[in-house]
Amino acid sequence: MQQKLSSGLWYGLFTLILIWPALYNMFPLVTPDSGTYIHSGLALSIPGDRPWTYGIFLLLTSWGVSPWFPIFWQGFFCAWLLVQLGKKCIISSLPHSFWAGILLIISCCTAAAWYTAQLMADSFTGFMLLAILLLYLGPEDRASRIQLHLLWIICQVQEYSKLDPIPILRE
Repeated sequence: MQQKLSSGLWYGLFTLILIWPALYNMFPLVTPDSGTYIHSGLALSIPGDRPWTYGIFLLLTSWGVSPWFPIFWQGFFCAWLLVQLGKKCIISSLPHSFWAGILLIISCCTAAAWYTAQLMADSFTGFMLLAILLLYLGPEDRASRIQLHLLWIICQVQEYSKLDPIPILRE
């Protein structure tokens, strides 16, 4: 029980490391497209040229209360995928502090944190590629395999929902 609590706290720290640009900004990073996503989620409408499922993701994860919750989920997805990849490619028994250092380097030296901290569907493309790579490398256990498949499906839906499913309803 205490190990799971400790692991949960570490993943909370990992998430904060990967959303540091939003924390520094004191608000999730937004672009002109962010408003479309927020509106499509809250109004349950289908935008013309954006993934409509990201609006649903924002609605479900924000609970209609705060844009911080979706950013935390995106940070958690990114942290979990990167740590799983690191454990698969390096050594799985390294301490959490090692992974915190690796994620700190990644978040400071790449654009991963900047994409993760945005209210945009773009980060799900990277998450999908990481999930595919981890599935190719072979997950350690059945639970990880199921989690990777679920995350991959979420990413697929985010990525390929750009096509308007029901054009007649928009007329």
